[in-house]
Amino acid sequence: MVTILYIGDVSAKPGREILAEILPKLRKEHDIDLIVAGIENLAHGRGATIETVKEVMSYGVDFMTGKPYLAEKRLRRIAGRKLSPHTLSQLSSRYTGKRV
Repeated sequence: MVTILYIGDVSAKPGREILAEILPKLRKEHDIDLIVAGIENLAHGRGATIETVKEVMSYGVDFMTGKPYLAEKRLRRIAGRKLSPHTLSQLSSRYTGKRV
């Protein structure tokens, strides 16, 4: 049997601090195989940054979920302009290996 822990939404620094404190213990106590966390509000309640993603991964989060706008926002910054759905999909596959 595979044991999965899903954390609905990690919100800002207080949420990240709680993860740092409890995840290693929870994983060990309950023999958790996979930890999934929602990251829509990871960085001060405004999406996620590379730094905050790396931070929660260091605490034991294996996989993160979020709304498509997280990737879209980043890709728009890369492109420097508003993107059509087709262009967004092409850029997404180039930078992430997956289409949105």
